Amino acid sequence: MFDRNVKLDFFVENGWLVNVLTGEVLENRGIGILGTKICFLEEGKEHVGGKTCVIDASDKYVVPGFIDGHIHVESSFLSLSEFARIAVLHGTTSVFVDPHEIGNVLGVRGVKLMVNESRNLPLKVFFEIPSCVPSTRELETSGAEITIKDVKNLLKKEEFIGLAEVMDVQGVLNEEKEVLGKILAAKKERKIVEGHAPGLRGKDLSKYVFLGVESDHESISGEEAVLKLRMGMWVEVREGSVMKNMENILKFLLEKKVSLERCMFVCDDRDIKDLFESGYLDHVLRRGVKLGLDPIESISMVTIHPAARFKLDHVIGSISPGRYADLVILKNLKDFEVETVLANGELVVFKRKLLLNYRVPKYPKWALETVKVKKKLYPQDFQVLSPSNEEEVGVHVIKVSEGEAYTEKVIKKLEVSEKIVLGNPEEDIAYAGVIERHGKTGDMGKGFVKGFNLHKGALATSIAHDSHNIIVIGTNLMDMASAANKIIEMNGGMAVSVEGKVTASVELKLAGLMSLDPYEKLYGKLTALLDKVKVTGCTMKNPFTVMSFLSLPVIPELRLTNKGLVDVNESKIISLFV
Repeated sequence: MFDRNVKLDFFVENGWLVNVLTGEVLENRGIGILGTKICFLEEGKEHVGGKTCVIDASDKYVVPGFIDGHIHVESSFLSLSEFARIAVLHGTTSVFVDPHEIGNVLGVRGVKLMVNESRNLPLKVFFEIPSCVPSTRELETSGAEITIKDVKNLLKKEEFIGLAEVMDVQGVLNEEKEVLGKILAAKKERKIVEGHAPGLRGKDLSKYVFLGVESDHESISGEEAVLKLRMGMWVEVREGSVMKNMENILKFLLEKKVSLERCMFVCDDRDIKDLFESGYLDHVLRRGVKLGLDPIESISMVTIHPAARFKLDHVIGSISPGRYADLVILKNLKDFEVETVLANGELVVFKRKLLLNYRVPKYPKWALETVKVKKKLYPQDFQVLSPSNEEEVGVHVIKVSEGEAYTEKVIKKLEVSEKIVLGNPEEDIAYAGVIERHGKTGDMGKGFVKGFNLHKGALATSIAHDSHNIIVIGTNLMDMASAANKIIEMNGGMAVSVEGKVTASVELKLAGLMSLDPYEKLYGKLTALLDKVKVTGCTMKNPFTVMSFLSLPVIPELRLTNKGLVDVNESKIISLFV
């Protein structure tokens, strides 16, 4: 490689090199690339040959490729191949993926399907093994299970860097054999263990860390983040499409002058609308600087910090010899406008133009036919019957807020007509139902939600964390049945129904979670869908994303699954009625 006759594949010259190892910005530095790796810094121009691609980075900044330390690709609604295209367009060259969404639908074979698709992509995809499939055993019905035996087998494969977020906090604290066994198996293989511990404090947090969990992305305040940092955890500061915790956490950490060495920015969930309109980690970097973070520190939070956390800083995370040639050329360190990207030594973006063409992955039939509801749904299937003969009844209502994963338990009095409990659109109380869609039980959980501000119609989706049953909310039962039946017909997706007719829908055929379309086309379809949502009165940016968390029984306070209303704090099914 260092023979004088060797000619470089790429030579990036005249740029301002951001060295995240030292915190310096170095003027007019050359970067030599041979194959997939960086081989020279500052020198090497004598290795430029006739076939060397020379990239002039004059008056621009050259930074390492961005790294997302925690992302669920399925939540983008895109296939992995399409997610890779839009990710590199915005400067992201590595992602650490927890495929537990597809795992909850299709199990280990679904995870392996995604691993196979990741091969030959310019985006580096580091996989973690879903630790909690299903997320709970008694509170919901999932499509599959990933056992401790599965985990042990997958840990031996090089594609998997460790155990994904351990959401079953109580299982850890209670030292349940299955949960602890997965953690110990990862430790035995010297692989990482990711955490998921919303609100955990004191001795419980100490025990959670003591038993092997190393990180957390669920902090919603700076105080909570500091408690976890003090315990030795890595804190993943989340700024996604639903949960946006950066402002609360970052302002506190900067004010208290807390070391950010064990902090990184992650997205967790990033849907196609946000990816297309705002960007990916480039958007997160802009937010960080706007909130007062030094630009170099901000870049470090999506490069060298996650690389160090996952013990891969010898191959990614910095611009230095021997590392993969993952480079991003930026116009400046304020707007973080991505102009050129190299990933694995391949030029994938040049002058803001994506050089990767859309390719249609081939998926097996079992991955495309996952909605197995055996009967057509009718309005009466969604009726909630009162337990008494009173004209009104007290019910537990799930209150949601856009941009927040937590829900609130509120109690409301609702009218009863001929034993049927009625919603109240005037008070923003809509019906909700979760239909088991994996062909196992066929049951439905029913309840009421507040916060969507629906005035008419219904919305339905097959994305419902984590078991991904069909969830539907509406002001009337006719539209709920109409929207839900459309999801069944499409084998997964999102739908809007008004006055008994489906007015817009988006097909998500891959596991009922992801589209087969290129990202540009999917964005157009989703935009049209959300435009139709406005007719219902809902003012949320993307209510389907908020809906998708309504059934997640591991984040407080109240949730609805196919088995009924869940009090997450008590970890049990409770009565809808007060």
